Amino acid sequence: SAIAAEAKALHDTALAALSAAQKALAEVPVKIKAKEQTLAKQQSAMAIESKNLEKARKDSTEKEGFLNQVQTLATATKAKASAEAANAELAAANTKFGETLALLRQDLTNSNSGITAQESKLKGAQTTVSQAEADLNQTRKLSQDAPKLVEEKLKVSKETEAKLSKSSTERDTFKAQVTTQQTKADSLLKKYLESLPK
Repeated sequence: SAIAAEAKALHDTALAALSAAQKALAEVPVKIKAKEQTLAKQQSAMAIESKNLEKARKDSTEKEGFLNQVQTLATATKAKASAEAANAELAAANTKFGETLALLRQDLTNSNSGITAQESKLKGAQTTVSQAEADLNQTRKLSQDAPKLVEEKLKVSKETEAKLSKSSTERDTFKAQVTTQQTKADSLLKKYLESLPK
């Protein structure tokens, strides 16, 4: 009957949903492990970027210290060259110090630009780690949600199984009633035919 077929189709759908939920539950530990590995890789990458930033800052501080030392020498050389205006070597040294200072300032500027770029890389790595942590937490949440989903799908499949069983019972009862009625009708017809004059 159509009702029994519909009940069977509902039950088959419920069983498929239950199977999918059970499969998803079984996959949760594997997914969690994969997300933990991804997070560990991202944290390692972030640690490298952090060390690189620390090194860039240290290098820049050293360059600034060196520039200040050369600046002190350049100032002293300039004063000496002014005092001994006729000394061509001091005048040339003063000029060379000017060129050296310009190059050292450019080197420090480049170093500071490197720090800014490294800060940006570290920020990107931190964002990636935050995303990996969020993904891991979301996946861990599945270990709580998946069993509830399996339980829910199991309940639905039991309900559809009960409906299927009920519709089958009703169909069988109806068939039995029809058979009984058919038997009665056949019996009455037979008696009627026997009672007719021959």
